[in-house]
Amino acid sequence: MKKIIIYFANTLFTILVYHSVLEIFQNNKRGRVVPKSKGGINREGRNFATICRYPFLDWNYEAIQNAPISIKSKELIIEAMKKTGSRYVPKFSCHGKVRFDNVALYGFKTVVPSDVESYYKMLHEEYSVLPSVKEKLKVIIRKTNYEIVHRELSKVFDLEIKFVRNHLIGECLDMIIHEKENGEMILVPKNIHNAPQYVHIGFAEMMAKKLLDKEVVNLNE
Repeated sequence: MKKIIIYFANTLFTILVYHSVLEIFQNNKRGRVVPKSKGGINREGRNFATICRYPFLDWNYEAIQNAPISIKSKELIIEAMKKTGSRYVPKFSCHGKVRFDNVALYGFKTVVPSDVESYYKMLHEEYSVLPSVKEKLKVIIRKTNYEIVHRELSKVFDLEIKFVRNHLIGECLDMIIHEKENGEMILVPKNIHNAPQYVHIGFAEMMAKKLLDKEVVNLNE
């Protein structure tokens, strides 16, 4: 009996070691890829490993230092920037799914309802009638979600919402809002989010389909 236990323990250990080594190999392989796209991302020509480990460059920090915001806000943002980054390179898109949590802006996350009924109720507070055309509905969903992110960022970093909306996310941090399937919203480096290796089905696409399937939109539009 003791020999059987030792055998299975050794087998399990071998399997765990194999998967760990395999994951390290795959992570390093992803890390060597240099992302490019028609959108003009990654003009510096860095690979994924470097982008994930050090998402922000000197110009990002300079943009915050020179921004017309309070010293307190600058300190809060720079602290978050310094804590952002990971040696782990997110796995490339699989069936339209991605996970960006490890490269998201440190300490920031907000949530919208992920179930269709709750989300519709939230939308209905702002829009009495919703369009039945998916692309128009997606625009409304993104606009609503982004506004929630903007308000939350203004609270977290003690900023005017106008600065958040017009400058902070794209111009200063070079990041983009990523909406997860579960309704969580985070900020992700544009060089990663917009890379062809991470093409994914967004929250707006999924929620628009759910709303249309539930027939809670204006089908007479």
